[in-house]
Amino acid sequence: MQYDFVAIGDITTDAFIKLKDAEELMNHGTRELCVRFADKVPYEEVVEIRAVGNAANAAVSAQRIGLSSALIARVGDDENGRNCRETLKGNGVSDEYVERQAGLPSRRDSRRITTTSCGSARSARYSSNKQNSPTQCRNLKSRRSTSI
Repeated sequence: MQYDFVAIGDITTDAFIKLKDAEELMNHGTRELCVRFADKVPYEEVVEIRAVGNAANAAVSAQRIGLSSALIARVGDDENGRNCRETLKGNGVSDEYVERQAGLPSRRDSRRITTTSCGSARSARYSSNKQNSPTQCRNLKSRRSTSI
């Protein structure tokens, strides 16, 4: 198939975590999220957003403005990988070039933690693991492409 837009890069799942009991402090101009050591951190909710990342977001955005789009990426052979592919397809993005890596987990590296402090929402972000990039681009008949 010929695509108007092909994105190459990562795909991941973000989790937005709203904490119940955490304190935000300022330490020499740096905002810190504080919880008691070795305690379980109580939370109100976790909202997961699948099939995100720079390349995946670009492919979905291209589709939403009317361009046929595809993504070149890798996902693991797990539920998260299957859900990411379904989310892409549900947004009209072709997963024809999303490679499934047998025996490996899909990327789940971003967490956004939200607390409520003085009536306003605050957030922090951390990353945990890395993902390999695709090693080869198959023969694509593309009229436009994106940079990575």
